[in-house]
Amino acid sequence: MIADRFHVAKLYKAGLDKLRKKEMKRLKDELSDEEYKKLKGVMRALRRKPKKLNDEQREILKILFEYSSVLEQVYELCNDLNSICEKNVSKAGAEGKFKAWMLKAQISGLNSFNSFLLVTKQK
Repeated sequence: MIADRFHVAKLYKAGLDKLRKKEMKRLKDELSDEEYKKLKGVMRALRRKPKKLNDEQREILKILFEYSSVLEQVYELCNDLNSICEKNVSKAGAEGKFKAWMLKAQISGLNSFNSFLLVTKQK
């Protein structure tokens, strides 16, 4: 079985997307309309690589993470895994980094990566 990094990324980013939807629903109920409008464009900002964010997107994420630290943690874990996938390392080096990431994700107590971790353990 062969998996390319784009399909792998789709799997682990699904947890981020699911949490984003949940948190945005919660924030819509809790925030004033004016405050909630400041989060317009959050989906695009979360999906971009941190290096490629413009100032407006950085500000959106800053505001979002003030309201949702759990979403910030999942975002950071996604970006950590993304950086592993983009590095030019040996197979053994990548496996070591990936195992360290898996441990970090499990220790975090966040369940956003449970499906991804389950799939990767079966392979």
